Amino acid sequence: MYMRVFVCFSVMFLFSNILSQTSTAQTAVSDSTEKRQSDQAFELYAGDWSGELAQFGLTLVIHVGGDTAETATVSLDSPNQNAFGLPGEVKQLTTDSFIATFPSLNADLNLAHIGDQLVGTFKQGISLDITLNRVPEDSTETPAAAEPGPARPQSDALERAYNIEKVTFPGGADDVTLAGELTWPTSTRPKALLILISGSGPQDRNSELVDHKPFLVLSDHFTRAGYGVLRYDDRGIAESTGQFAKATTEDFAKDAAAALTYLNGRTDFKDIPIGYVGHSEGGLIAPLAAGLARPEMMVLLAGPAEPLSAVIIRQARDIAIAQGLPDAAVQAQDALLKAQFETLRTTLKENQKEALTDLFIREGLPENNAAVAAAQLTSPWMLWGYDYDPLPALAAYTGPILALYGALDLQVSANTNVPLVEEVIRHSASDVRILDGLNHLFQPTETGLVSEYSEIETTFDEGAMEDITIWLDQIAQGAGSPR
Repeated sequence: MYMRVFVCFSVMFLFSNILSQTSTAQTAVSDSTEKRQSDQAFELYAGDWSGELAQFGLTLVIHVGGDTAETATVSLDSPNQNAFGLPGEVKQLTTDSFIATFPSLNADLNLAHIGDQLVGTFKQGISLDITLNRVPEDSTETPAAAEPGPARPQSDALERAYNIEKVTFPGGADDVTLAGELTWPTSTRPKALLILISGSGPQDRNSELVDHKPFLVLSDHFTRAGYGVLRYDDRGIAESTGQFAKATTEDFAKDAAAALTYLNGRTDFKDIPIGYVGHSEGGLIAPLAAGLARPEMMVLLAGPAEPLSAVIIRQARDIAIAQGLPDAAVQAQDALLKAQFETLRTTLKENQKEALTDLFIREGLPENNAAVAAAQLTSPWMLWGYDYDPLPALAAYTGPILALYGALDLQVSANTNVPLVEEVIRHSASDVRILDGLNHLFQPTETGLVSEYSEIETTFDEGAMEDITIWLDQIAQGAGSPR
């Protein structure tokens, strides 16, 4: 099992805490031998550490083992999610910083030893601040799941009284085999087959996040309403093969198209219409995939209609304002985000990482942290997508589209994206709506802040699911055009 921390279309950055935290002096390394420096560094970090990702109320436990800085090992526990001993790789261990990656999670940990604590960020899709305290060696407490989190009534006690089949099928590349689950009614022929397409970050077939399983909830609702539903693990995640870390949005579109090709090839579902249902980045992937394997219909849930760079800047601004940050901090954040994307645009590819590292150092990041942040911004996914315009692919699709946005979505702004989508959709049965009181995950919310996601018991608003089903019924009954 792998741990999910965040599953939305969002890339916040390792250096974001420089806008809100005062700099802390680092302990100077004494004039000693290299071995002594290494030993001192290892002693700073060795042992067990526990801290909380406050935005989600999740405890992380970090285990640093080995004998020296050169042989150090690291593993991670997320007790709230029942995930233990997740292996990582130590990339750097010095008196100034500790950097580790967790390939199975596509996650990074970047820490500095300050006082008696480890302070830094855990990044998986977005960058989250974390402060870790050392767990005493004689402690008998599990620094973890002291109390169970909020209930998840929509998924805790599902009775799935319908056909359930574990499936595998070829993905969008030779080394990719996608694994998932196909559900359909037992007593009737499916009205249509729906392919669920996940948002950014490494996700399993349930798109699991802070104990929420939105794709499981959606698949159950749609199957009970008479539809067949295919959901699958992202390439390189859980039971699917391939390399997630090297994949781009275009690669994920090829995987979604491969899912449609697989369903089209099943004789037991012959002549049944097929549709894409994409959430967040999945709402951008669906139109791309439609150019490769055309669906009968598409449902886009909080799908971005502007380039990733614009989404990131707007998202960071909206969240900062909702959190009550001072105007000066919001403006400084805007300027830094704009500067990093302008650096990408104006620098030769082979020089981008170095140029970004220099930018972050000028902004006050330690050199090692700046290099890690620059590496994240020059990943294949980011370089492919930061200036990709989703509108041409959306405009090229001539079938019916339902596009839904939460009015309180702070990650993909409804007010910004709805007019863009309305300008390009072409089918008379298409519909674009803003749903009051819902956040990016389509949960009922007070503020839309990420910190509420784990506190809200509802995984996906029942009214929103019913809106989707009513629209799908109309399309399945003949409003759509044949493939």
